[in-house]
Amino acid sequence: MTDAAEIKVIASGGLKAAALELIPGFEQASGHRVITAWAGSVDIRRRMEAGETFDLVIMPGTFIDELIKLGKVVAGSRADLAQLPNLQSDFTSELAFVAAQVFDFARADKVESSAPCR
Repeated sequence: MTDAAEIKVIASGGLKAAALELIPGFEQASGHRVITAWAGSVDIRRRMEAGETFDLVIMPGTFIDELIKLGKVVAGSRADLAQLPNLQSDFTSELAFVAAQVFDFARADKVESSAPCR
């Protein structure tokens, strides 16, 4: 795929096993590359407050809400994984959505300080 995106993800450890199972299939099917960092929620918040950016943030909702208030996560982009009826297809859909956003931003040379997090 020539229009492949690199998707920068940071996630707390609670989803690591599921993500490690789902990401390779998404990468193979889409041609996009997912670069994942694992950290505790407090460390994720600290890194984002310091200006580090990610395309997708996966962590407990209370921390996401704090990051939205700080302007580090796009308001209205939060999705509660516990409410997704089919984690595998919904997680893959979320990654595909983010890939489209990352590619569009990179292609237009206007990467925002915090890409939409869903």
